[in-house]
Amino acid sequence: EASTWGKGIYKTFNNRIFTFKSTCNFTFCRHCVEEGREFNIEMNRNKEGKIDQISVVIDGNDISVRGGRIAINSKYVQVPFDNKMIRLKKYGGYTKLESRRGFLKLIWNGDDKLLLTLHKSYDTCGLCGGIHATIATDITQLITDSKIPDSTCPEPVIDQGQHCDEGRMVRNSCIFFVAYIGIFST
Repeated sequence: EASTWGKGIYKTFNNRIFTFKSTCNFTFCRHCVEEGREFNIEMNRNKEGKIDQISVVIDGNDISVRGGRIAINSKYVQVPFDNKMIRLKKYGGYTKLESRRGFLKLIWNGDDKLLLTLHKSYDTCGLCGGIHATIATDITQLITDSKIPDSTCPEPVIDQGQHCDEGRMVRNSCIFFVAYIGIFST
């Protein structure tokens, strides 16, 4: 899983957690191949740090989410929505987009949370990081490479002190969980 929440906290597929602020457009995650790309997910946040827009290209569908409205191939749709390639459903305050082929699930809350699950191994790039990336991945380079070129957009403000290598970000602090395997087994 890769995700983002709060005012710009991100978790990569290899569990790196980092934070930065920007209103620019970024590639959240895409299938990194020259030809035959299966998906592309872009997003941006507003000045308050909330997710302003999500754009998804998957299975021949161009999906745009903004201001609580969802457009598929330039036509606004109501949720639930189902076609031969994708499905949209509501789950409480969340909306879930699924590929009918079963390889991708994207969940968002219309505010600050976005979660991506891939059910197939892909070479990925974007803020989600690479599925096969190592902990040594340079976060600053990852953010820079994920920014969609736009000469009017300022550089992101990267908080160098706020990223975790093996822990979880909780209230802007790294928390490390220790697994006690076998202690509770009989």
